[in-house]
Amino acid sequence: MVRLDGATLALQGRFFTGERPIMPTAAEKGSVVILPGRNGLLTLAYDGEEFRSANLPIGGRPSASTMSHDGRRAYVPDTLRNLLVTVDLEQGMVLAETPVGDGPSHPVVTPDDRIVCVANSRSHDISLVDAHTFQVLDTIPSGEAAHQTTMTPDGRVLLVANFFEDSVSIVDLPSRTRVAVVPVGPYPHGLDIAPGGRYAVATHFGDQWVSIIDVPARKVATRVAAGLGSSHTAFSPEGDRAYVTNGLANTITVIDLKSLEATAQVGVG
Repeated sequence: MVRLDGATLALQGRFFTGERPIMPTAAEKGSVVILPGRNGLLTLAYDGEEFRSANLPIGGRPSASTMSHDGRRAYVPDTLRNLLVTVDLEQGMVLAETPVGDGPSHPVVTPDDRIVCVANSRSHDISLVDAHTFQVLDTIPSGEAAHQTTMTPDGRVLLVANFFEDSVSIVDLPSRTRVAVVPVGPYPHGLDIAPGGRYAVATHFGDQWVSIIDVPARKVATRVAAGLGSSHTAFSPEGDRAYVTNGLANTITVIDLKSLEATAQVGVG
């Protein structure tokens, strides 16, 4: 993994990670980055007065991970042992290993850092884990191959992309109930919610379109042409634009979230 200067993009250093690293995650204040490796290592990169990194053995097969909002803990799904591994980032140590569903991935944490929601792709459900006791609070049905998760800013609504069902489940977290299943396009891969919480963007790995979901209405507002292999979405700080990466087309699609139309295709090589 390399470290770049955010202003100049100059290379500032590189460090070794675990084998086949997947999806780095940065703390909200940017002080630490975690990077799971397929050989059971979790790379911790600390950015302070002195940049340093360490590889923490956690075993199994770590997958796409997340962090608490205060940046003190990492939550790492182990898809081989079907565990959610909780890591203390200040001490660099494993705090707990919680058995969850089959094939866990893509956890998301409530804004108060109390509950970790984990999608289980092989058992087609969602595990809700208490972040303080490390116990499973509830298991909620989702859909076939539950995959990517995202949450509204107030922490009340959870969305889960069901990869083999071509749908997105909407879960009311206070009641721990699935309240809707929204049909989208083939193989929804990425699922991200805009800062305002009204719209979520579901990318389809199976075609060149993305579905824009009106979350309060629990339905697709429109579909927008993107590019082949669309995967993940980022948003402008104001929440008025979405940027969709198209891995097979080597482009980024810019979507205006006011008009719900694509406004640009940017080649990235």
